[in-house]
Amino acid sequence: MRLYSPAPLLVPHESMEDCVVAGFHVPAGTRLLITLTIRGRPASMSLALSVVHLALASLLHSLDWHLPHDCSSLDMTETVGLTTPRASPLEALMEPCLPLELLCKS
Repeated sequence: MRLYSPAPLLVPHESMEDCVVAGFHVPAGTRLLITLTIRGRPASMSLALSVVHLALASLLHSLDWHLPHDCSSLDMTETVGLTTPRASPLEALMEPCLPLELLCKS
């Protein structure tokens, strides 16, 4: 629950007096919306981001991606919800770029 909260925002808060938050002046009476998605995720977590970028780059580089044969275009329509879900599931076909004998070399 710390890394993946069920709701993206906390209940709105209101500042009771003037204050400074992350270098920004917040006047008294200002409504604050606190995002939970960054809570528990330190900005210095660069190893995990590097691994994710490397894995994504590897998938994009080593595979050819196609839409299914019965699909003429990619539908990116969203529906209403807390996490902004897609209206239709994302489906894709992938094929290796290299011949199988090069991929499974022992």
